[in-house]
Amino acid sequence: MIEIKNYGPEFEKSHTEFAKKYWKTYRRGVPEYIYWKFRNKDRKKTTTFLLALDGEKVIGQLGLIDCKINVFGKILDSQWSCSAMVDEAYRGKRVAEYLYDKAHELKIITLGSDPSIPLTKSMKKYNYQFMNGPWKFFFPFNLGEIFRLKGYDYKFLHQIPNPFLLLFSIINLFRKNTFKEIGKDDYLEFEKNKDGKNSIYSVYDKEFIDWRFNEFKDYYPGVKTFGNTDGCCFSGYFKNKGFYITDYYINKNVDFFSIVSAVGSLYKSQNISMIRFMSSSWQLNRLLQFSGFIKFRTRTVIAYNTKDSNLLELFKNKEFYYTYLDSDEQI
Repeated sequence: MIEIKNYGPEFEKSHTEFAKKYWKTYRRGVPEYIYWKFRNKDRKKTTTFLLALDGEKVIGQLGLIDCKINVFGKILDSQWSCSAMVDEAYRGKRVAEYLYDKAHELKIITLGSDPSIPLTKSMKKYNYQFMNGPWKFFFPFNLGEIFRLKGYDYKFLHQIPNPFLLLFSIINLFRKNTFKEIGKDDYLEFEKNKDGKNSIYSVYDKEFIDWRFNEFKDYYPGVKTFGNTDGCCFSGYFKNKGFYITDYYINKNVDFFSIVSAVGSLYKSQNISMIRFMSSSWQLNRLLQFSGFIKFRTRTVIAYNTKDSNLLELFKNKEFYYTYLDSDEQI
């Protein structure tokens, strides 16, 4: 008999074996990491990491990360789904359905981002709808990164800087307003500037910021925040020679060039090779495409499930302001 239960100490060993089978990343089966990732407080049990069991054997899982979202001025308790997996021997036996049904009981809305093709098919079966998120961008700090993205690794090209960096430096000479690291509380002030009445986006309260921005042992680097006196701000983390801009606030589109220059200066000694980020602004997107930034062919897709007919109507043909803070990439 298949049962859905919450992850806890009694299932740690069985789950570790399951995780080893389907993930190469070691942390996927480490209990302390799982309790942290799914925002558990007492590290004894969690209501946000669901397991499918056949007796004592783990045969499937679904992770949930609690969040709040703003829907045109109304704040709703929600959850991001991630880390979905079903044992190959049990696929086609409604295991995913049982996991989804349990998850949907917990919050009024369940979200997901960029599901794979097989997962998209699965989600459609369980009444998920889809909306557009932002476009993904990549900025290479050297010419080698451009070719590496296409599958060619010419090492000598990694020594040649992206010529647009010189342009950004010249622009910044006339601005003379450098970014400095700021605290999490200062960053939260920028969150208040979002246009809540005309947008759909995640709300990052202090509890969320404390969890997402603090590093966690060797598993997660944490998020740094930077601001300047012009009222611009950005957050992000550095990993594997790349900087992921999790979110940013700028006054003018040209301010984004200052962010790129700031990141390059901050991580120059660590041989930074690229920046990744997302943009929901078509005006900024157009500027970036003519400034050495590479736009990915497909934009972020947001999946959502809710039984609330009013929400379903509100979400039709809308876009979600999605950031790397909403993603579980790198965590």
